[in-house]
Amino acid sequence: MYQFFSHYTLAKGNVLCSGMGLLIRESWLLSKGVNITLVEVNDSIIEYHRKHNSPLLNSLSLIHGDIHNHVGSYDVVLLDHYEHEDEGWIIEDVKNVLKNIDCDVVWFWPLERICFRNGGWEYYCELRKEIPQLPNLDKKDFDLFIKNISGALPLPLWSGLVIGLLALACLTFAVY
Repeated sequence: MYQFFSHYTLAKGNVLCSGMGLLIRESWLLSKGVNITLVEVNDSIIEYHRKHNSPLLNSLSLIHGDIHNHVGSYDVVLLDHYEHEDEGWIIEDVKNVLKNIDCDVVWFWPLERICFRNGGWEYYCELRKEIPQLPNLDKKDFDLFIKNISGALPLPLWSGLVIGLLALACLTFAVY
């Protein structure tokens, strides 16, 4: 769940998300007061959440479709529809998705892992030249995101995040 930390930290205003998953990210982002548009291509995942998480779905704008065909303007774009694709392919795909979407900030899973494997801060600075919508982080904030993947996030912060996510999950499922 380390990728949710960066997504939560960067989310503001009108947020476009791809990849529905378990809706944990969206639950957490809604607690921050952002407006979410969620694009999901998988019929089964959408139907599951319509049956089991309809109150949560009613709190966001769901678009059944392919993120590659979506056009719009958002403050932040958070892409989480990648599975096991090659790192280079993911980066090129992010660029392609952004051809139709105007945004101030983009972040994508597994960016932390990609940076961690390829030189960290220096790699991220070079990648910002290719994808200028990546946030202008300072090294301290970047290191905090990367420490999530390397397992070095301070225990009090980690435990606070986990407790917060568990509490949110309990509240979400208590409705049923």
